[in-house]
Amino acid sequence: MSKETFEMSIVGIINNPICTSVADGEKVYDRICPIIEDGNIVKLSFAGVRYIISAFLNPAFGKLYLRFDQDYIREHLKAVNTTPEQRSIIKEVVENAKFYAASKEEAKEARIDASGFKDEE
Repeated sequence: MSKETFEMSIVGIINNPICTSVADGEKVYDRICPIIEDGNIVKLSFAGVRYIISAFLNPAFGKLYLRFDQDYIREHLKAVNTTPEQRSIIKEVVENAKFYAASKEEAKEARIDASGFKDEE
């Protein structure tokens, strides 16, 4: 099965060039996650984005690291038309998300070790 590439725009998804709300970040996640999950590629354009903060990017990108490993995300999600400032914020959010996902997995393993039972989520 071949991968399809879907080109989308953040401004098109949230209808706003100001990316500051968690709810708008969730809209982006809800749009891209099923496509990535199906093994396809998303090219997500930042063209027209005038302002962006981590509170928006945490659910939009960071949440993906709780669902997929970083190699899978790197292969299936491409941020395009980004400014250096946007890339810096994205990088920070991604690093924090990877740390959080790893910490969550370590905590889960510690609960298993301590209890002798597998934690069902």
